[in-house]
Amino acid sequence: MTRLVSYAQNFEDVMLWRALGHVEHGSYIDIGAQSPDEDSVSRMFYEQGWRGIHVDAAATYAQELRAARPDEVVIHAAVSETPGTLSFFEMPRTGLSTLDPSLARQHATSFEVIETVVPAVTLDQVLAHAPGEVHWLKVDVEGAEASVLRSWRDSPVRPWVVVVESTLPTTKLESHHEWDPILVAKGYKFVYFDGLNRFYVSSEHPELGASFATPPNVFDGVSLSGTATSTFGAQWREQWAEQERKWRNELTASESNVAGLRRDLESVESARNRLDELLKEQIAQGQWLAREWKQSHESIARLTEQAHRWELMAHQGQHQIALMASSLSWRVTWPIRFGGRALRALSRSPAQFLGAAKRLVKHGARPLFVNIAGPINRRPLLRRIFVTVVPNADARLRAWEQTARLRTLVAVNNKPVQAEEILSVRGQQFLHALRRASGKGAA
Repeated sequence: MTRLVSYAQNFEDVMLWRALGHVEHGSYIDIGAQSPDEDSVSRMFYEQGWRGIHVDAAATYAQELRAARPDEVVIHAAVSETPGTLSFFEMPRTGLSTLDPSLARQHATSFEVIETVVPAVTLDQVLAHAPGEVHWLKVDVEGAEASVLRSWRDSPVRPWVVVVESTLPTTKLESHHEWDPILVAKGYKFVYFDGLNRFYVSSEHPELGASFATPPNVFDGVSLSGTATSTFGAQWREQWAEQERKWRNELTASESNVAGLRRDLESVESARNRLDELLKEQIAQGQWLAREWKQSHESIARLTEQAHRWELMAHQGQHQIALMASSLSWRVTWPIRFGGRALRALSRSPAQFLGAAKRLVKHGARPLFVNIAGPINRRPLLRRIFVTVVPNADARLRAWEQTARLRTLVAVNNKPVQAEEILSVRGQQFLHALRRASGKGAA
């Protein structure tokens, strides 16, 4: 079932739909059309697929109609007996705009009145735009209805139903006596008065008269849009306004929340950018460290290889020295080398030479005393004589005997020797001392 919504001020669209709803894709002409939504008689029909012609002298409403109904004819003009131009007194956003200067003066105390000059056309000229059959014609021009209907002279177009506002503006005083004879003379029969408008049915469609036997009621199945200016929809409009205020408040709060979220998002984006920069820096540093580690690893490998070569060379050198030191010629020529170095050391620094010789005698004689400490301690007579001759002999004898027991092994040029051979070791140390004193290196 088609859902019907009434937008008209006094249910004019409900009554017209009851009579003409059976017509598919019908046509209409609305003189004084006003808004495309507010108090609109045509919008219900437009929503059901009908199309028509709108005429209004207010430029604002004409623009709104063209914007909302681009597929319909909109004529910005006043309808009058005499074509040309007329003074028009517009009261913006009201249905009170008029061609009557006396009415304009009455409304000037309560409303803003703007006087403009607008084109004027006859109803015959408007009907000439009709594409074919016209199913209803509405005239609502705030006191100028008689002039509109008198301009309907020669047009053969016969709307099925004519609706004309029939009270003086803002009053209950009926004014139809001025123009009712015009419609009757054209073959129209009065069928219904709704307190504001009179409805007429063409003599060609008398069957439509039965549709106006009762006022709008629950069986018409029509709901209210709430856009009409009448008191019928006042509560609905108040509820809608309250709901709209709530929605606006919620929208304001939502916008505030969105602004906060945008700020948070900007902070997150800024933090993410900083993290990206830090990550890039860390990646670059990691790559640098990887390169450094690789270079260090390669350097360590090279140094390890070089150390290994040096170690081999050192072993080879020690082996060569050991071979040379163990050779017969080296042992045979030792006294000659020793004597030459001793003479050079004596000639350069007699004091260092005598110090080195003293240390050599002292340390060189120690192994002898270590070896004889045991036999002396076991013979009381020898021990008494030694103690008498040598200072601190008692303690020294005990230390030498203990050293003899340990028989410490000493490594000389990687060759183990017994403690008895320590003298030769001390001799070599003496030779080194002689070299330092003479200022020359090893032979």
